[in-house]
Amino acid sequence: MAWPAPTGTIAAREGESLLAWVVFFAHPNEQGVAILQWIMVERERERIAQGHNTEHPGTRAELQMLEPLAREAAKQAHEAGYTQLEWFPAEPGFAEDLASLLQAQALDDDDGYRYYRLDL
Repeated sequence: MAWPAPTGTIAAREGESLLAWVVFFAHPNEQGVAILQWIMVERERERIAQGHNTEHPGTRAELQMLEPLAREAAKQAHEAGYTQLEWFPAEPGFAEDLASLLQAQALDDDDGYRYYRLDL
């Protein structure tokens, strides 16, 4: 099954440099739910160069860059008619710390995988 096209994309820049971006799109199986994904450019470069996900936890500076992007995505998702925003752990610490900052719920799916849900 193909994933839906993004509903919204929010980027962080410093001068001409792209630092990070978040994207949200409709959950393929749940009405009213948007999925949030993010890319931290430096981590993505490392992932591509090494051929696997980074192992070191997110830094405070990275989280401070991600938080306003996620908040803006939540705002735009709400304005687009979504009632919930969900995300999944990818890199150590980001999903959990973001859930704490945004006061999102930590949930487990039927297979025992953790994910996070923010009511909009």
